[in-house]
Amino acid sequence: MLIPQKKARFLWLLKSKLMKSITYTFCIALLVACSTWKNAPVKTAAKIVIPGSEPAEINNAAIPGDPLNVHEYTLDNGLKVFVSPNNAEPRIQTLVLVKAGSVHDPSDATGLAHYLEHMLFKGNQKFGTVDYSAEKIELEKIKILFEQLKATNDTLMRKSIYHQIDSISGVAAQYACPNEIDQLFTQIGAKGTNAYTSKEFTGYINDIPNNQLENWLKIETERYTNPVLRLFHTELEAVYEEKNITLDKADRRMSEVFYEAIFPNHNYGQQTTIGTVEHLKSPSMYAIEKYFNTHYVPNNMAVFLAGAIDPDSAFHLVKTHFSQFQPKEVPPYEFNAKHQFTSPVIKTMSSKEAEQLMIGFRFPGASSKESKYVDVIDMLLANSTAGLIDLNVNQQQKAIGAYSYPYALKDYTIHVLGGQPNKGETLDDLKGILMTQIELIKQGKFEDWMLEAVVNDLKKRELTSNRSNRHRVSSMSGAFAKNISWKKHLQYFNELSAITKEEVITFAQKNYAENYVAVYRLQNDSSSNLQVEKPAITPIEVPPGNRSAFLTDFSKQNRPQKIEPVFVEYEKEITNEDNFYYQKNTQDSLFSLSFTAPIGTKNDPNLAMAFEYAQLCGTKEQSLTEINKKWYQLGIDFNMGVGEEETYFSLSGLAKNRIAGIQLMQQQLFNLIGDTMQLNGLKAQALQLRKNSLQNKRHLLWTGLNNYLVYGSSSPYMKSLSNEALLQLSSKSLLGTVQKTIEQVHEIYYYGPNAKETVKNSLPKFSQQSQKKSVMDACKKIDNINQNEIYFYDFDMQQAEILFLHKGQPFNKKDLPVITLFNEYFGGGMSSIVFQEIREKKALAYSVYAGYRNVADTTDPHYVLAYIGTQADKYEESITAILDLMQELPYDSLKFEQAKAAILQQHASNRIAEHTMISAFKRDKKLGYTYDKRKDIYEGIQDLTFEDIRQFFNTHIKGKKYRIAVLGSSKQIDLKLLEKFGKVNQVTNEDIFPY
Repeated sequence: MLIPQKKARFLWLLKSKLMKSITYTFCIALLVACSTWKNAPVKTAAKIVIPGSEPAEINNAAIPGDPLNVHEYTLDNGLKVFVSPNNAEPRIQTLVLVKAGSVHDPSDATGLAHYLEHMLFKGNQKFGTVDYSAEKIELEKIKILFEQLKATNDTLMRKSIYHQIDSISGVAAQYACPNEIDQLFTQIGAKGTNAYTSKEFTGYINDIPNNQLENWLKIETERYTNPVLRLFHTELEAVYEEKNITLDKADRRMSEVFYEAIFPNHNYGQQTTIGTVEHLKSPSMYAIEKYFNTHYVPNNMAVFLAGAIDPDSAFHLVKTHFSQFQPKEVPPYEFNAKHQFTSPVIKTMSSKEAEQLMIGFRFPGASSKESKYVDVIDMLLANSTAGLIDLNVNQQQKAIGAYSYPYALKDYTIHVLGGQPNKGETLDDLKGILMTQIELIKQGKFEDWMLEAVVNDLKKRELTSNRSNRHRVSSMSGAFAKNISWKKHLQYFNELSAITKEEVITFAQKNYAENYVAVYRLQNDSSSNLQVEKPAITPIEVPPGNRSAFLTDFSKQNRPQKIEPVFVEYEKEITNEDNFYYQKNTQDSLFSLSFTAPIGTKNDPNLAMAFEYAQLCGTKEQSLTEINKKWYQLGIDFNMGVGEEETYFSLSGLAKNRIAGIQLMQQQLFNLIGDTMQLNGLKAQALQLRKNSLQNKRHLLWTGLNNYLVYGSSSPYMKSLSNEALLQLSSKSLLGTVQKTIEQVHEIYYYGPNAKETVKNSLPKFSQQSQKKSVMDACKKIDNINQNEIYFYDFDMQQAEILFLHKGQPFNKKDLPVITLFNEYFGGGMSSIVFQEIREKKALAYSVYAGYRNVADTTDPHYVLAYIGTQADKYEESITAILDLMQELPYDSLKFEQAKAAILQQHASNRIAEHTMISAFKRDKKLGYTYDKRKDIYEGIQDLTFEDIRQFFNTHIKGKKYRIAVLGSSKQIDLKLLEKFGKVNQVTNEDIFPY
């Protein structure tokens, strides 16, 4: 399951404008109402009748001026309910949150909260079992054996005990019904079913049609009623593997070292969310049950709903179902709040990946005034455009990916800075560069207008994010988790706006001194990671017909009021005049304007480098720093991007500044001047990033090996610049490439509140005459083969990652419905055949999926694709299991009906949001549609039977041969054993990378 801090850690490192916004939404959850909206009228959702609801005599009105229109309720048992109505589509984003995370784990059983999260997908005494009374007898035996396992360190004794656990688990599995909770959610048309455990809380999420609210509540209340720890040891292996994934990832290990150092007095750092290796090896089922009974109580929980929903009616339904739970006193977490840092704390670690630095300062928690100062200082340092780190470090190329982010928790807020040094620079050099930016804050060397611009930037991001129900739930739950009232939450921007420059300077001088923690990650090719040693686990054999009576009855009774689908008629919403596509924004005061040229890296290998360079150049009239400051003052983001077949540049932001933004774009694009120092720096960083990427397993698999499976040695990626060619690039040639590309702009897309003619008359003049080169003839996708071929890349890691690929047929509209249904049934999620067979029954992988991959363009063929990230000692079993599934399609009538119902409900209730319509239009247009392609899927799937997808499987998948990439360590993977699956080829960097 997701662990938000760890996922967000990756997002922070990307540090783009979008990623900065996501970071705030996902981890800080402090984005709240814009002060300029205080007098705006609150739109009340239309009354929606929810089946089973009754009129509620409640008047929990939203706070005036609240843009999310949040209604807050409290049940008699203490359960909080937050509802944010949003009628954009007939769906509801749901979240059940428990204030119980890794902070609350017992010190001798870390990882317990996370493991409990996994187990709450296994069912209770009613579902997930065909005979709980018989199953309970075996489960009690297993509980006792795990206590015996925990009590002994004797190796032979532990093996003997685990052998008994494994044996009895096989007996208990005869009564189990795997994945029933996922099947239940699938039946109600849910999507995004998942859960996550953080330091402070655990959340269970779903996105459901709004006519299924009561059914969702029935499932959720059962989830927390007498949960059963079944299929315990096979799920434990999935957690083992999740730990191994953590151990394989240098960023995650670095974060753990950092948190341990900056929180020596608090479980934020002294306990990891996933737990220690030793604790994972000796779990206690009794301890997990005790934890559940202690923390999963209504006065420690909340339900969050955002979507097309009437608040009072929704609350009545929640009250009907959740009132059965009894409150209990929850023991508070206590820590040494007096602890202070008086001198720097320096930690070092090593990994195969590139050197990196993290620096952190610690402050009081999210509700404090100090936390607001940190938010302001962070944005002054790094807002992706005009922050001090943006201007003085990244744009001057003094480091690679330098960043800054705040992380606000209930008890503490931390401010983290970091990055990677340039070649020839040290981590100490980078620390000095970053500390210098903080010194500039302390000296007041930032312009007065920046404070207002920072607040306006955050407001703009909030305005955009409020379109999303997921964001609304994140905002509400973030405040709740940190014990911040919603009323207080809404004061956030007012409090930021009141902060003066003098206050910022004083705060920085007082709080940013020698009181920091720094983690140095050194590169060491010989470094090796720990690994969770897993006991022998026999794949369980669950009788294929196992169904609980609860699931069967639920399936019969699930007859919600029908939601009629709405499919967009693009020609009514988007007008086209000479390739100028216009759509009116009726929602807010933001606009987006993009220009595209039909030329990409497939056509010109210099293109990506050319546009990277363009973003580092100023003009004769203005320096790059001056230009970026102007963009930030205008509240407009200016972006350039290069794909394989298309190049774009775009503006987005405040519509009132649209014309000024267009003028600034023209001044920048048409008057670029070369900068030799910037070009040399760009080349040096490009070479360093290439070197770093060769130690990144995701890049190795999904860029190098994936391209090799598709194209062999002649992929477009292999046609990109060699290191030698890169060094030969000149400023004149690169800027010439930029100008030639700009001249080929042939499509312009606008979404905003301004009138069409007004916008059209303000557009710059382009030739709109495409001179598109032909796609490289040498880049041919490899045709299918008559035997499996394995391509092994030797990389020191604890896992094995395996990718299977078979070239399918060209795109055909008539196949889209059956492909959609097949993918949902076969590999569409946790209730799919692949997940059940590979993870639930065989415990072979934490992550696995397979299907018939959709295409983005009519020129692309489909591919049969499967992926499994597995234990290094189970690669042989994993390959066998995937290939077996590709030979015979398992039949499960209920799963098929669930998959079909899920797609129909999702398509009936999903809407293409106004602000995403142009993107949907462009995607559909590339596939030859002049209308919303979902219409074909919805109508075409109605009459499909299992025989249709079986025939599709037999035609397109069964008996096919695969090109198989295996990424793993030769110390653990026997190439001789791989030969049983096909011809084995060992590939090196020279085979899959052009540098």
